[in-house]
Amino acid sequence: MNITNLNLYNNYNNSFIRPLKKPCVIEFSGANRLFKKYDIDPDNVRVETTDGKRITDAQKKLYIEKVLEAHEHAQKNILSGNITGSAYATNIEIKDGSWVLATNFNNTRNEISNFCGERSAIVGAFNKWLKSLSLFKLNKDEQYNSSHQQNNGFKIKTLAMASAKKIGTDRNAASPCADCLSWLNTERFIADNTKIVTLLKDGSKYTLSIRNVKDYLPHRGEYSSIINNRKSLKDLDFEISPLACESMEKYGISKKDIIRLLQGAKNAYSNNKHAKFTSQNVGASVMDESGNVTSAKKIEWSKRWFVEPLEYAAAKALESQEPGAKIIACGYYGTGSTRQNGKVQRDGVVSLQTLGRIKTDRGSSDTIVALIRNNKIAVRTIGDYMPQKFGFVQGYMLDKNA
Repeated sequence: MNITNLNLYNNYNNSFIRPLKKPCVIEFSGANRLFKKYDIDPDNVRVETTDGKRITDAQKKLYIEKVLEAHEHAQKNILSGNITGSAYATNIEIKDGSWVLATNFNNTRNEISNFCGERSAIVGAFNKWLKSLSLFKLNKDEQYNSSHQQNNGFKIKTLAMASAKKIGTDRNAASPCADCLSWLNTERFIADNTKIVTLLKDGSKYTLSIRNVKDYLPHRGEYSSIINNRKSLKDLDFEISPLACESMEKYGISKKDIIRLLQGAKNAYSNNKHAKFTSQNVGASVMDESGNVTSAKKIEWSKRWFVEPLEYAAAKALESQEPGAKIIACGYYGTGSTRQNGKVQRDGVVSLQTLGRIKTDRGSSDTIVALIRNNKIAVRTIGDYMPQKFGFVQGYMLDKNA
């Protein structure tokens, strides 16, 4: 199809990108051109931060420019024939002040061959940083090497996000999916105060929204779910979040049910002989609407590939049930930490990726998530791990709620 005559439809708000009268060439020619093109006066753009910190006028203009660049990059993705019909782009700022821009890549529609804009930009930024280093100095100069170690030299400061949809109108423009949140949940290159910025529009007025990664992931840094003394599960105190308290009442889940859920995960962890490559041994359990508990072990194929235990447990639980069957509670027991090559590698014990999959259809933000924290049974919900106000909403869910 000739893209000059393409009429693109966006599922997210029933809006159209109109047919083009001539070939579309989107070029970046500076911030002022972008501000004029989109009729945005930075001085009239309101700034909204979640941490209350002020930014300079120069920083505000820079963020707006980078969001607009991301928007046009996403438009290019659509107009060049992206097979998903939607595009999101991220402009990433790293520690040295340089920026890298990338959009989602879809070789096919399936997970095995697609990449979201956030992860594309992270990979691009890392490679740009790596290219800037001197191989000779890394080999010969100990001081240079020390100052450019990956843990210190490459850090992500800002993610400026936008979609191809009309600027400021997309509910999902700065809402990373569960896969991307799993990357943001790691500590090596991303910090609690890494910024996520976007433009929001209300009528004719724009707001520059500036949030921290911690706003999206309140429970970053949870690398284990293990009892650190000789107590049994039934001897531990509970810490129940307000959202989890509502869910326990809604689903009729008692503290005994939570202990039963975690005991299944603990048994899977204790009896697991299939996590020999990384020592990141984890067991998980799920509870269905009938109160049945199904458990699964983490099964490793190699240091890189494994079967995530909660997804495995959920699949086993749902396999023989009706299509509408739901998961009402999940439990984790184990550790996401290990030491390799003299360094501690820490992955979150709770898989945000799996919680995202359960949330889309087989569960909800109300689904319980239980684990051990500081020798207490912490009871939360998927909504506690991924607050709904910042969460990505699937297109079909938006259609259903319209």
